[in-house]
Amino acid sequence: MEILILTPNGVAFEGECDEAYLPLTGGPLGVMRGHTPFLGELKPTGVAKITSYGKSTFFALWHGAVEVKPDDEIVILSETALEADSEEDALELIKGRPLTIGKDEEDVKVASAKLKQ
Repeated sequence: MEILILTPNGVAFEGECDEAYLPLTGGPLGVMRGHTPFLGELKPTGVAKITSYGKSTFFALWHGAVEVKPDDEIVILSETALEADSEEDALELIKGRPLTIGKDEEDVKVASAKLKQ
């Protein structure tokens, strides 16, 4: 599968993945090849786990949306995405960085609405 993590500052990650675990408002979502197309909202803060070739990479994420496309592509739009070596490190990044969504909250809502189109 292909995965793309986008932030307002650009591409945070792009590449192949075997599986992804994403922090959604309705609970965690695990995605593997052949997953049903899906559109969801990320938790205000959470940790994504991306596994490629047996190696896991973690991302601390703040607000956003995720789309699982029918062609085995995952697109994540997030206010911020910081890479970490472990889930614990990603959680520490979240603790050390306050939520900054405010005036840009409307941008996140617009991006989420566009994904639904």
